[in-house]
Amino acid sequence: MNEEEGGSAAEVSEVASLEQYALVRIRQLLQPPAEYDGWRLNRRPPQVGDLGTVLDILHVPGLPERYVVESSGADGVTVWLGDFAAEELEPLGQERYTESGAAPDRSGM
Repeated sequence: MNEEEGGSAAEVSEVASLEQYALVRIRQLLQPPAEYDGWRLNRRPPQVGDLGTVLDILHVPGLPERYVVESSGADGVTVWLGDFAAEELEPLGQERYTESGAAPDRSGM
């Protein structure tokens, strides 16, 4: 999407930063919890505020892209795996998980 296609500069920038292996935060959930467990391996459903990593980007002609996101616990085991629309995700740039699974606090920088 670009500004000529009707996206604002912020939307264009945000969607562009949803790349494979990017760290994201769940901003909102647009579907019922069961819809996010298509692989039937979730230990719990995703929740607003959860952090995860974009593993893949699903491209289907004529449909908006979907983003496959995984959230793992401190032990490395998958907590949930689901696919999301761009508006459900908030890209976190170059931040990385800490041992607790939370993004580092950069407010003091």
